[in-house]
Amino acid sequence: MSRNLDAIIFGASSYTGQFVIEEALEILKDFRWGIAGRNEKKLKRMLSDIEAKVKKDLSYIPIIIADVNDTSSLEIMAKQCRIVLNCCGPYNILGEPVVKACIDAGTHHVDITGEPQFIGNMLLKYNDLAKEKGVYIVYACGLESVPAELGVLFAEENFGGIINSIEMYMDVKQTQSGSKARQMFHTGTWNSLIYSFKYACEILKLERQLNKEKLPPTKPKLWLKPFPHQIETSHRYYCYFPATDKFVIERSQRYFYASQEKRPIQFQSYIGFRSFWLALLWPFYVILLLILSQFTWSRKALLRSPHLFSFGLVSVEKPLESVQNTIEFAMTLKAKGRYHEVPDFIEPKKELVVRVSGKNPIYGVTSNAMLICAKTILNENSKMPDNGGVLSPASAFAKTQIIEEIKRT
Repeated sequence: MSRNLDAIIFGASSYTGQFVIEEALEILKDFRWGIAGRNEKKLKRMLSDIEAKVKKDLSYIPIIIADVNDTSSLEIMAKQCRIVLNCCGPYNILGEPVVKACIDAGTHHVDITGEPQFIGNMLLKYNDLAKEKGVYIVYACGLESVPAELGVLFAEENFGGIINSIEMYMDVKQTQSGSKARQMFHTGTWNSLIYSFKYACEILKLERQLNKEKLPPTKPKLWLKPFPHQIETSHRYYCYFPATDKFVIERSQRYFYASQEKRPIQFQSYIGFRSFWLALLWPFYVILLLILSQFTWSRKALLRSPHLFSFGLVSVEKPLESVQNTIEFAMTLKAKGRYHEVPDFIEPKKELVVRVSGKNPIYGVTSNAMLICAKTILNENSKMPDNGGVLSPASAFAKTQIIEEIKRT
């Protein structure tokens, strides 16, 4: 079967898929691409809605029917293109069949997972096979974890010395008020979070399997700050943020050490709150969700009533795009290190601050990041490592022009 398309957006009728299609009209304008999903009517309706919004004829976009429960349909889809952009989550439940179909077909794959368990399992099961097939499976190509990964790469390129540690401070600000303005997340995002918590205990087991090679000691050790604290450039209170970014960045640092013997960078991430008390309560809320996700009855309640358990942040209906466009984010990465290679007992005194910011982080940034990652694989795979494998964004794109591409976008 000939590969008549460069890219296929799978799970295109999802809430995130709609954003990806809209952004693809510009970012993938020089490529042949199509959309795929299990329900043809939904896909046609999605295209029709986007047509009305952008005032363009989109009838030229091919529609492919593929279902995660139908292996043969996934194989047929994967054989028609060079890369699949997988928007179909939760990935812990729905992701593996798509990855396997892509590897079998010799087709590259990017996703927007924020689920460490899925990432770990794909690394253990498919990394060697992907290398054999010359296929790139690049995970976490959305808000988690492209901004953080590329922020670390940018800091390294511009530090002018050796980085010992990076602390990342995440701020999210809603510039619109009202009950509708609180609805920032769609249920699909919430469901992925809950299932990620459900399998949280697997992370320790996976890390033992993945991290068999010991890393060299890095001093001084970057300790987690467990209590709310402030930083010089902000009046907010920051608390530990258990995002996938830390897991992904640690995978990248291990990859760079194994492949280049590069000194690993220590990393911690925090999220900001306007109130000290909100920052103080945040860890308890995360622990509560983690516990409730372990039991069938309470997990069903979380999935059935996301609006209640998220205090109105999650909407069963599609969050308004006008609301998404009023959400602003900023990531401040504070890098500390030394001017040159010196003994570890010498205190790091060199510092660099990198700031990544934008609007509509949850779905807009995620869609753009995913598409740019796919475009980079299509255009610059000769600059990517190992001729294939299951890779993080930083390890996959370190030698490409992806940062410049994102700046232009």
